[in-house]
Amino acid sequence: MAPGNTGAAPQPVPPESLRGEDRLREDLGFDSVRLIELTVALEDAFGLPPFPSERLAGVLRVRDVVDLISDAPEGPS
Repeated sequence: MAPGNTGAAPQPVPPESLRGEDRLREDLGFDSVRLIELTVALEDAFGLPPFPSERLAGVLRVRDVVDLISDAPEGPS
């Protein structure tokens, strides 16, 4: 789902190339619409209630996404 940051049409980023320190916007090319799509996809994939906007404000890197899911009340154990 990571769009890639090529300046042209976004290209997918292979999951195995993602690193925890990769920044969603600057390194991976997420814009505000893509971030919303990512949030909805995560909620659907893990059966989670909508994340509060104040919690999402701090999600800037790949590791923050992992922490968001891991820390969710109904997230994976």
